[in-house]
Amino acid sequence: MYDEDRDLFDAMLAHANAHPEATMVDTLNEFASREDADIMAKIIYSDASTHWDAALEYVVRPDTAEEREQVLQRALFERELLRHHLILVRERGPEDIVHLRSGNLSARKRDKNHDQELGSHYILVMASFNSLLKEAERIQLRMDMIDKEAHLYVQANAKLQSNTSYRASEAHKRALAARVPTSSRRRTTEFIPEDVVDDLVAGAGAAVEVIKNEFVAVGDAVDNLTVGLWSMVKFAFVLVPNPVQVNTHPFDHDFLHSFVGGDPRAPGASEATVQLNFFSTMQRTLMVNLIVNRCQIRPANSHSIGINDLLLEHVYADYYAIHDGPYIDHSKDGFIPADNARSWLFFNWARWGTTIEKILPLQPMTHIRNYFGEYAAMYFAYLGFYAVWLIAPAIVGLVVSIYSFATSPVIGKYFDNELTIPFSFFMSVWSVLFLRFWKRRSTALATAWDVRDIEPDESKRPEFYGTKLRKDPITGRMEAYMPNGATMRLMIMSYLSVLFAILLMVGFQFLIILSHAKFSTYSITMSTLVSSVLTLINIVVLTPAYLWFSLFLTRQENHRTQLAFDNHLLVKNFLFSALQNYSYLFYVGVIKVFSGSRLENLGVTNEVCYADATSSKGCVSELMLSMAIVFVGLQFYFQFAAVVFPWIEEFFKTRSLQMKINASQPPKSRRQAAHRVAPQYVLDDVLNMWSRRDEFTNKTIEFGYVVLFSLAFPLAPLFALASNFLEVRLAAYRLVVVSKRPFAMRASDIGAWYGILDALSKLGILVNASIVAFSSGYFQTTFLSNFSDSWAAKLGIQLAFVLVFEHVVLLVTAAIEWLVPEEPSNIRNAIQREKYLKRVANGEIVEVDAEDADQFIDANQNSSKLKFT
Repeated sequence: MYDEDRDLFDAMLAHANAHPEATMVDTLNEFASREDADIMAKIIYSDASTHWDAALEYVVRPDTAEEREQVLQRALFERELLRHHLILVRERGPEDIVHLRSGNLSARKRDKNHDQELGSHYILVMASFNSLLKEAERIQLRMDMIDKEAHLYVQANAKLQSNTSYRASEAHKRALAARVPTSSRRRTTEFIPEDVVDDLVAGAGAAVEVIKNEFVAVGDAVDNLTVGLWSMVKFAFVLVPNPVQVNTHPFDHDFLHSFVGGDPRAPGASEATVQLNFFSTMQRTLMVNLIVNRCQIRPANSHSIGINDLLLEHVYADYYAIHDGPYIDHSKDGFIPADNARSWLFFNWARWGTTIEKILPLQPMTHIRNYFGEYAAMYFAYLGFYAVWLIAPAIVGLVVSIYSFATSPVIGKYFDNELTIPFSFFMSVWSVLFLRFWKRRSTALATAWDVRDIEPDESKRPEFYGTKLRKDPITGRMEAYMPNGATMRLMIMSYLSVLFAILLMVGFQFLIILSHAKFSTYSITMSTLVSSVLTLINIVVLTPAYLWFSLFLTRQENHRTQLAFDNHLLVKNFLFSALQNYSYLFYVGVIKVFSGSRLENLGVTNEVCYADATSSKGCVSELMLSMAIVFVGLQFYFQFAAVVFPWIEEFFKTRSLQMKINASQPPKSRRQAAHRVAPQYVLDDVLNMWSRRDEFTNKTIEFGYVVLFSLAFPLAPLFALASNFLEVRLAAYRLVVVSKRPFAMRASDIGAWYGILDALSKLGILVNASIVAFSSGYFQTTFLSNFSDSWAAKLGIQLAFVLVFEHVVLLVTAAIEWLVPEEPSNIRNAIQREKYLKRVANGEIVEVDAEDADQFIDANQNSSKLKFT
């Protein structure tokens, strides 16, 4: 703590002691003009409900040379944090909680050099209001304004008054004067429309929420099923019937009073409430994390390292944002809401219920974004949107299934009939349109959350190492880099390893094919059941190993930026997952009809299927059974793992915490006792890390199953729909209850996942067409029965069908995409309006008032008449 901060702390503490009746707001109002006063007030009045921005955890170990080096690195990094105007508070670890319960804190202090000093310690990281103001201005954080248009016209008028070299026309002056509030015209040097109606200040926040909720959320509550269904329709097609107004503006410290919540003269407001409440906890975690990540130290004989390096080298054990508080009030019995945003999300979003809004995948997106940030909120927006769009294929698939069960001439030989081609066409069109409307939805969200112009993170990875030094062409500083030749060698070695892993996958798939051929001598149903179960086991057991291998290879590639690392890792992860999940089904649906005779040459007999709807060895019927076992089995496994694994991990971590605090209550109430005694930063330490990549991977794989192979198992969309209705609540529970709060990150879409989903939808068109053309008995009987003697003619018709099917799907989707723009018209108009106002404020556009415009039009019309005469 700097000297001035220490003096301020002593003065505020003395005031608090002298006025025991004073609240934190009262004390802060007395010292509001002093820098860091808001943080000092938080420290003095801190209790269990106090929110800290972030926590650093480190572990004190026995004295060794390595431990002394880590102590030095921590000291250097913490000094750097202080230099960036962050406030650090060293707090007790969980070992101290036993002394908190007994009130004997001196025992800890007396044993300074003994075992009690070993273990976890925490540093709470906080940013003062002034530091956050500077950071918000630096990153151009967009904030809600009281009257944005008035503010921009004030800026334009101020530039007009200050720029003496520019001679504006009288029409331009009159137009600006008509737009600028009266109070601002008298003080053109201040640029702040301070006297805008006070009640507008209080109501601006609610007005902005109403405007944005028109196209951000389906609705936080649904009164009846009719409203719910209409809301779902508006949600699915991203209908924005009302005009939209963008009321946010990049933050400017000089115009603090113009932003919602920034005027201390508003009813019920003061300098203290502005400093404490102007930035939300989500915005605080966003900016504090950016500041911490900018802090770099350079130990002796080492390159610059930051927080990610220190975590990688175990100098710090953990670094995480802190939840606002408990998700339930642990001081009371039962599920009683606590007074914080996390508890609101639990009771209104993550908790199970029987009301319509809990059954339907409705989510309070504004609240999710305001607590977790856009990066996490975008995933849940996609999850809810995907669930709603699954309703249509689930209904159509159910109708197709009922028809197939009722009309199939052979028991067990379903889904290969006259509805096969229409259903495959429907699923192909559906997949393309789903992504089109998701793009429309994400555009609406990015507009509402003011992140349309956010660029991808190009920050340097802490694990990157260079082999040579050069002057960076962008920064002009000497930095380590890796020559292109060395980078290419690493990439070649990595992708050769990927090829080896793929060959290993093919080997396992061939073993499954051999097992199918072996059991075919007993029963085709038994052999399909065995091979499908083996495929399911192969996916569940070996896929995590392949994903670990892809992470290892991506680290070896030594990517310079985090974005490049994430994209390469994403591609490898999906490649391995897709091959593991889809390869056997693709073999059965497309390849097996050709490979039977060739496998016999290798000594593999009975491994053949036919394009015959009534045959016991029909390809589509075998694909149906395999798809049902693998897909439904994976759905159950994913849901089981999503519920049980986090619960088991949380159980053991919480039990460890309970043993540390030595709770005296009976075993049934120990957990509640631990939550009552332990501070929030300790409770959050035992929670799991949340990963959007892991969540998205499972949903993307599921989307692939639905798009690629639903024609053989039309009930797949129905199972996916049920799974996603559950997943909306399960994923919310994992994030709100059993996961650490992720640092808020800005994001305008779902990133590279959209490209993968788009590739799957395009691939689904070809796979559906190929299964119909080559493996469907209905297609064989209807279109190829007259060409049984001509192999070349049959192949020509099959290839022609694939091409025609693909082009018709693409033409239909292109026509719909042309009719439905990527941006709703009201959103597009709002964005164009914002750009126009910016150009007016910058003086790029000269406005004229209505009277001058009418005179100009009349003059032009008279001139035209004279010329015509």
